[in-house]
Amino acid sequence: MKSLRLPEAFDALRAYFRPLSFYAALDSPASITVIIRDDARVSCTLSDIPCGTSLSHAELFQLIRTIEAQLEITHPGLMEQIGRPRVVKQ
Repeated sequence: MKSLRLPEAFDALRAYFRPLSFYAALDSPASITVIIRDDARVSCTLSDIPCGTSLSHAELFQLIRTIEAQLEITHPGLMEQIGRPRVVKQ
């Protein structure tokens, strides 16, 4: 299975969280900071999210679940704007 480099993974995350604005940056070789913002400029910053410099598809889905879980806790209104079912752990 092909791994995604971080820029490709971030592109996939941007597409997943659309219509929200998604920005992520590598903090260290093992973590990222994510900023998610809506059109009204309501934003949420999530720090120290575990993430490597390349991701398998399973790791990408785990990253989505992690971001969704933290977003639900801190800014549930932003998650409602996505308008699709959440990625759930099976």
